Amino acid sequence: MSDVLLFKTTGKITSGTSTFTLIQEYSYNNQIYTYVGTVEFLNEDKAKVTFDDGSVFYVNTNNLSISN
Repeated sequence: MSDVLLFKTTGKITSGTSTFTLIQEYSYNNQIYTYVGTVEFLNEDKAKVTFDDGSVFYVNTNNLSISN
């Protein structure tokens, strides 16, 4: 994570960025999927998730709902 700011009274992240790697493995068929991307915290309620393939999603950090 870099340049992370926290809202002092709630402890919520209000801005900052982070990179991630998500590995999903299926043992029944020996398939492995790897997803790489960046999370940008836009404010205390919303984060933008950008995958390396260009897909973009927005996450409501209060209830973890996803929109595009």
